[in-house]
Amino acid sequence: MKKILILLLSASLVSISASELFAASTAHTYGFSAKGIAMGNAMSAVVEDWSSLFYNMAGLGKTAHLKGGDPSFPYRLVKEKGEGDDDDFFPNQLALGYLYTLPQFSIDINRVDPNTGSPRPTKGADDLNYGSIVLGIVADLNILYKLPTAISSARFGFGLMSNDDGSVVKINDLSPRTHNFMRYGREAQRAVLQAGIGLGFLEDAFGIGLGAHLSFVGKGKVKITEVDISAEEQTPEGESRMDMSMDPSFLGGVYVRPGKLIGIKNLETLELAFAYRQWSELNIYPFDTFAVATGNIPLEMVLALYDYYTPETFIFGISYSISGLSLSLEGEYQRWSKFKVSSANFINFPNIPQMESIIMSKFGISYNVITNLTAIAGYYYQPSYVPKAARTGPYNFLDNNKHVGSVGIQYIISRLGNLGGALELNASYQFQYLVPERVTKDDQTNTLDPDYEYGGNAHTMMANITFRI
Repeated sequence: MKKILILLLSASLVSISASELFAASTAHTYGFSAKGIAMGNAMSAVVEDWSSLFYNMAGLGKTAHLKGGDPSFPYRLVKEKGEGDDDDFFPNQLALGYLYTLPQFSIDINRVDPNTGSPRPTKGADDLNYGSIVLGIVADLNILYKLPTAISSARFGFGLMSNDDGSVVKINDLSPRTHNFMRYGREAQRAVLQAGIGLGFLEDAFGIGLGAHLSFVGKGKVKITEVDISAEEQTPEGESRMDMSMDPSFLGGVYVRPGKLIGIKNLETLELAFAYRQWSELNIYPFDTFAVATGNIPLEMVLALYDYYTPETFIFGISYSISGLSLSLEGEYQRWSKFKVSSANFINFPNIPQMESIIMSKFGISYNVITNLTAIAGYYYQPSYVPKAARTGPYNFLDNNKHVGSVGIQYIISRLGNLGGALELNASYQFQYLVPERVTKDDQTNTLDPDYEYGGNAHTMMANITFRI
């Protein structure tokens, strides 16, 4: 009877651990391209390359500046001679990049093991460093079909950011009791897979972009029979089934160059932009588990795996360029208040406080130092989406207010000899400072959930190379 109770207790603990964590991808935590990271990710109103897939899909609909060598365009393709020739029109792109991040966080907690009297380690700040590989492809649709003259640009794009260890998704479905940094480490290590189309109109006076981000959903069943509760270690007979499918979420954006649209030359480099990202998640539910112990004792459990919720996001941007200087401002609204919880989480932790939606302000600047070299810098402030109420009681969601600064360079090789095309090199460094947080628990007599402090900083480097063809 005692072993049956232990088995039932174990089943209960499993169901409790199938809880939700609220996270983002590497791209959402750090950025999607070296150029974007350097600009403080304030890219919605300036982006025009393969990274448009993440920052603003409408950026794929910008190629008119390549035909005329527009000297005022924020990220123009520099040409040494023959400016404006058809041979210099390189709308197709192939990009390869690598990102490496090194978070250095700490959790100062005085928690003692009551059995040994020794400090109990908390590993939530350990092993958060990793690398990601980025691939971007952009193709001019006019190659396949000659579009009407009113459509000045039309490109299709595909982008992938994936873990450098070959994994696609790392599910980190932990209990809300676990001290866990919500945007870093395993929480962010999932593939970002995006595709879309961008169209520019009237010499790219305005444009639109539509696309999708692909996530995973599914359901499964596990049946285990002949569980011998008298054995310490065993391999019972079992059957399992898992059905997984792609779950697309919508991406869209627009840009407008009002000066170009109404013919005011001094305002031709002023650009307004809006980008939208639909929420996404990994949800495996139901994940039914049924076990039969010796003596024909049934044990039925309903579990769920729910991870990497990414919030619905609205982005507004404005940029202006003059004499080789480009400025970009951006406001971003992340709707964390609409997070969802797994069924197991809802049953076992019914009082999890609602997360808070946040507003971020971003700033980016670039300056064309010499003909082919541009210096870039950026900054943004990101408030935490975890309210004070979610840091008390049994909950230990770790997310800080943070200051993020970055620098980078862009260098363009205008011609590749007999190969044709051009080569763009970008490198960036980002520093994230997590404002220290102190958590004071409600129940001061509970030695298992003591007060603690946490914070630190994260260093991130990224480089990418882009072939313009």
